[in-house]
This record gives sequence, C-alpha cells and structure tokens, in this order.
Amino acid sequence: MAKKHAPDRKPYSPVDAALMRSLPTIFGATGAEEPTQTNVDTGHAEVMAIAPPFSERQEPPPAHGVSLAATGPAPSFAADAPAPSKASRPERLTKYLKFQVSQTEQMDIVRIVHHFAGELGTSLDWSHVARALMLLFRHAEPEILKYARRHGPLTRPPNYNAVALAEFEYAIAHILLRALQDAEPLH
Repeated sequence: MAKKHAPDRKPYSPVDAALMRSLPTIFGATGAEEPTQTNVDTGHAEVMAIAPPFSERQEPPPAHGVSLAATGPAPSFAADAPAPSKASRPERLTKYLKFQVSQTEQMDIVRIVHHFAGELGTSLDWSHVARALMLLFRHAEPEILKYARRHGPLTRPPNYNAVALAEFEYAIAHILLRALQDAEPLH
C-alpha cells in the first residue's frame, strides 16, 4: 500500500528548480510551470529535458521544438525567425508515447540498446535512444513529407491483419530511411 505524506510536505527533488530553469534545452520551451501539488501527487516521475550547458562563445541550440500533440500547422524553419531567449525554461516531459511490441522485439531492442551503450562506454536506456530518434524524426520532417508525397497514399490495414500491418510498417520504414539519408546534417 502506498505511503501517505502530509499535504504540506515538499516533494523530494535532487536538482534545484532554479538550476533546471537556467539550463538550455534542445527541444524548445513553452514556459514551464513550477511543480504544484496536483502534478506532484500523480504517482509518476516528472523528468525535464536538459542539454549540457553551453559556453558564452557558443550559440544555444535552436529551439524549434513542437509538442507532439500539436494539431496546428507545421512550424516554419525560416532563417528570419527571431532567436530564442537564453533564459528560456526547459519544458517538462509529462506525456507518454507508448506502443506494443512482441517479447522478441522487446528483447531485440534491449539487446541493441545494451550493445550501443557498451560501444559508447556509458549507461543508456531505451528512453534516451527513443528521444534521440524523435530528434532525428523532427529534424528530417521536410524530407519525410517529400518522400511521403512521392510514395503516394497508403492505406492503413486493420490491426488484426498482422501480415498487412507488417507490410505497411515496412513501407513507412523505407520512407523514413530514405528521408533520413537525405536530411541535412544535424548541427
């Protein structure tokens, strides 16, 4: 059974909130809020996107992050866009993106991430790899859309048709691979 805490108890935070607000983020910011009692007691750990601090002579990373839940038009990447402020706050990571995999697929993912971590000589989780893939996905958006237009319309099969679904996902993977190959280098 979960342990109840006093309502006025301050939640444990190993990192000072002021420090987190002062760090730049690679995913842009939309004015993160201070934690409140309502989002602290949800039972889920809240994680913030942080990037390593930059020196005065380096430019901060571009902040053209967009919420994955955004339904509006795609953001413009024009060169005349205003520069992001250095005092922007990192956006809280509060949404989950989930998908189901088979046990074999899960074991393959864990194995690949483990070997990747070994080659890097560091600790690495699937979440780190998934966020890096998300960064690449957003970076290559123009090329992804270009190849999607070339490929033509795809019809999504029903979830119960495993063979047709695998073919559909293979076509998407092919489009993504070509788009990532043609994308501008990541800075």
